[in-house]
Amino acid sequence: MRMNTNVFGLWHRWLVSVWLLVLFIPLAATAVGPTLTTPVVVDTPEDAPLARTLTFSTNIPTRVSVAIDDGLEVVQREFHDYRFNHAVPLYGFRPATTYAIVATAFDAYSNALVLPEPHRPTA
Repeated sequence: MRMNTNVFGLWHRWLVSVWLLVLFIPLAATAVGPTLTTPVVVDTPEDAPLARTLTFSTNIPTRVSVAIDDGLEVVQREFHDYRFNHAVPLYGFRPATTYAIVATAFDAYSNALVLPEPHRPTA
């Protein structure tokens, strides 16, 4: 009879251990957050000299928030679709103005990655 209790105790411990692993592995994976897999690039389309395209990729699906600062005002844009590869169109640049662009990528768990600014584009 004592042997059955030990077998039950071992089985119970094993079951609890597996349950804890199933519960906490997804939480541990989300604690890392997004990372860049390609450099951040800001390009000027040939047919739209006052527009820019912000391009980059992340290791997990992310959405993007962009703040564009011309020194007088900051314009904030949110892009709500989650994807690995981003090509974010940016419009409304004025000629002969230098801009600071700060972009942040968010994963589904709101972990944030502030993207490095590649340069200060002048329209």
